[in-house]
Amino acid sequence: MSSYSNNVIKFLEKENIEPNNLDVFYQATTHKSFNGHEGKTFNYEKLEFLGDSILDFVVSSYIFYKNKESSQGELTRYRSSIVQTETLSEISKKIGLLKLLRTGPGQMHEEVIESTKVQADIFEAMIGAIFVDQGLIKVKKFIEEHLLSKINENNDLFITDSKDPKTELQEHFQSFSRENISYIVEEKGNKLFEAKAVHDKIVYGVGQGSSKKEAETNAAKNALKKLK
Repeated sequence: MSSYSNNVIKFLEKENIEPNNLDVFYQATTHKSFNGHEGKTFNYEKLEFLGDSILDFVVSSYIFYKNKESSQGELTRYRSSIVQTETLSEISKKIGLLKLLRTGPGQMHEEVIESTKVQADIFEAMIGAIFVDQGLIKVKKFIEEHLLSKINENNDLFITDSKDPKTELQEHFQSFSRENISYIVEEKGNKLFEAKAVHDKIVYGVGQGSSKKEAETNAAKNALKKLK
């Protein structure tokens, strides 16, 4: 057994998962730049697609029952604050998913592994793999343990009263300047955007996301962290 296979099995054991089909977990931890296994279609992209939908469903159900008096708009905002790319990437790093990721060699590996988008994608791909191999109950437990349980411990993950980061950042600068904050957004490829929050030609924050809006929000968040 290869060290890669052994590491995947150890990860599953840690998560109390007895796999029915290890191949689905190998696929969930294989980047498209890795061409050493069953051709170009053997990568995590389809599982990430599935996992993204499952994650939205589980989180939506959680906040729906937790906030019965909230409006649809508020529930949408709560969900967005929970399933951000940066949050999911941090979970991937914390639980050791990045150590399992197979990519192309050398510099390509470094570029892939350092991408916040990829880090978030592999978490969603693992969600998809657990659902396919174990079913909904098991995948809900995985999401609850690594994401939803943290909402009660860290209010930064569950924002009920705070303003949108872009609004808060704009109000900060409006308190002493007439010049508005602006965002420079660059598409990095593979559904990844990078935004810079700029005021008076100075970059205050940089953020990434799977959409321009998410990248701008993360840039504003990082700018606020520096200003506080």
